[in-house]
Amino acid sequence: MNLNAFHGKHVSVTDRLGNCYTGIADFFPARHCMHEYDIDEDSLIIDHQLIPLSMITSIEEIEMHGTAELRTERMALRRYRAEDAQDLYHAIGTDPEADRYSGWNPYATEELAEETVQRFISSYKDEHFYGWVMDADDVVIGTIGAYDFQEDTIEVGFSVAKAWQGRGYAGEALKKVLEYLTENEGIACATAWCAGENIASKKVLEKSGMTFVRSEPDGIEAKGQRFDKLFYEYRPKTDLSKSQPEELHISLRDEEWPWEGADHDRRIVRAIVADEGGYYYFVRADRDDEFGRCTCIETSGGGAEEGEDLQEALQRELREELGAEVKILCRIGIVDDYYNLIHRHNINHYYLCRPLFFGKRHLTEDETERFHLSLLKLTYEEAMRKYEKNRSSRLGRLIYQREAVILRRAKEILDSCANTAQSKEP
Repeated sequence: MNLNAFHGKHVSVTDRLGNCYTGIADFFPARHCMHEYDIDEDSLIIDHQLIPLSMITSIEEIEMHGTAELRTERMALRRYRAEDAQDLYHAIGTDPEADRYSGWNPYATEELAEETVQRFISSYKDEHFYGWVMDADDVVIGTIGAYDFQEDTIEVGFSVAKAWQGRGYAGEALKKVLEYLTENEGIACATAWCAGENIASKKVLEKSGMTFVRSEPDGIEAKGQRFDKLFYEYRPKTDLSKSQPEELHISLRDEEWPWEGADHDRRIVRAIVADEGGYYYFVRADRDDEFGRCTCIETSGGGAEEGEDLQEALQRELREELGAEVKILCRIGIVDDYYNLIHRHNINHYYLCRPLFFGKRHLTEDETERFHLSLLKLTYEEAMRKYEKNRSSRLGRLIYQREAVILRRAKEILDSCANTAQSKEP
């Protein structure tokens, strides 16, 4: 039996005495066992219990749910034990800054620490309660958990002892927990919040892959002070994130106006914004300028400023024109086209995005007074009909030839992703 094959996996082991051990297995080769335990054979250690190969009658890898032990590069995330109460009281409870931005400290006294730990231990029978101690080489350095499961959403929170802060442990633990909750437990969305002034927690949430979604002014009251409450969320990686679809690269000519050369390039970012309900979001421009009078549908977007990151430019444009905070799913591709009338070469970078929420739009003076931009929410079929109507004007035909193919490609990507997800359902 090759015990090394089970190293780092959740297993169930039965020994010759009828004992059953369940947990993450650590493989110890014979030479290490001889040195440490005076046993000359390969062995496994499960929850501090050494099990030599000769004592094992059966072993199988198992699927774990609930608060299963997790491992990161530098620590174990394990269940609470009664003896953790004293360690948590000294590490977190005695820190006067521990509740600065929250207003509570569940380990503030020895009695409260014991009550908290016992309550967490009792809660393990709830399949949607998750509570871990951060254990770095048998030293309790913090806690992390997920609570209040409702409608496929759960809230996460963490605390790290002051002596261990600033070393990346919180982010390391949070990334592992978010991955476990969404990929292993199948929870669609994990949420978190922090005070706006709590810069360290904001960095942890953002570096762990969580996305800011909204704020609540003065939403937190702690120790006589009020702080803005920032809300974040994390959703599991889609197939788009794991395997980027092939990007389009298209070059188009302007057949509406004569070619007289291009004297400048414009780097442009645009997005197909599609929600999970099958609706797409665009802008409609009512314009009367050198291009002529026309009413056209177009994707939201605009020019990237010099030196500006393309994705940051896209986020900015979508906030301005749609009032939307979005999650960028993938790049669709690049379309090179020309506006001969103004001697401009357009380099259009297209992205596919999911809207997280909509707020107030922040249109420029030109967008309000010159283009009269308005927001459109359409099905795919409705959008394609609007693009067909674009072809009644010269500028509209340029927009149609550039964007109809992009919209079709976005629909193909979304349909492919949906079909992949359905094929994985039991």
